[in-house]
Amino acid sequence: MHAFGPVDIFFIFFIVIGLALPLWGVRIGVVVAFVSLSTTPVRAKQLLADLDFENGHWTLVGVRLYNYHPVEMQKRLGTFLLTDSAALQTLKKKWIFSPFLDDDCDYHYALKFYQGKTLRKTLKVNLHCDYITDGKLSYHFNPALLEEFAGLYSRAPWATLTFRNLDSLRKAIAKLSQREEVLFYEHVEKYRFDGFYVRGLDALTWNVNRDSLTEAVRDALVERVGRPENPSDPLPFVFEPLIFYVENDFSLSMRWKVYCEKKHASVAGPGYVATGWREHLHPMENGETGLQLTFIGMDAKTAQKFIREG
Repeated sequence: MHAFGPVDIFFIFFIVIGLALPLWGVRIGVVVAFVSLSTTPVRAKQLLADLDFENGHWTLVGVRLYNYHPVEMQKRLGTFLLTDSAALQTLKKKWIFSPFLDDDCDYHYALKFYQGKTLRKTLKVNLHCDYITDGKLSYHFNPALLEEFAGLYSRAPWATLTFRNLDSLRKAIAKLSQREEVLFYEHVEKYRFDGFYVRGLDALTWNVNRDSLTEAVRDALVERVGRPENPSDPLPFVFEPLIFYVENDFSLSMRWKVYCEKKHASVAGPGYVATGWREHLHPMENGETGLQLTFIGMDAKTAQKFIREG
């Protein structure tokens, strides 16, 4: 189910209604679609407006993904890095796209923007269906834009390692974090904790400000769990949006993942516990349980050797 975007842009429902209408003895199913709930015109969005490329060292990593419909550009570019500050600032100015709701195609690239070693933003691109998505809305995207600065790209190795337990994964994260060239595909702070649970809120108005609501729920949980004595210490959990969707009555439901120790999973707070606390380990293809860590900047063999040497 696709997520709907910010309401200050627009909000559209697709409603399928089966109507049995007699017409010369024939009953016809009528599809009623595209009911707009706002007269506000659709505005293009500057996708990188929240990234300050003028401060700090930034890296764009284009991670080549498996796709059932591969394109030639993937062979030419592979997985690449872009660190040129002027080029990144140009992308920020030029990447202004018109939104739409569909997100029916698998992706060819994950575009990861890092400030130093911190992941700040992820976008995903389909080069066959010609769109880019931020996980909320999709935007029309000309694939040629991805090659505009191809002359400045450098090829990057990347790998995924599997670990049988959380201790081994934590050791690998600690070791690989020492290497300047290694960037993690996703945030790894969540692995400070032994597991996670899912918190939910239902029956919200469809035009609720989701970002403000997320901050409010997180802050309420912080007050319940307790803030660290030292303000510079990390919070006793990692809180991140999981999914939101519109119910049949047009109300909004939201879910968040809360990474924490088991004792904090029963803390009262906004909403309810949609899925109880569980460990990070999940079933693997061979029937065993494990964890996977994906990173850019080092191949699997080199990484395994580096981790073992510790």
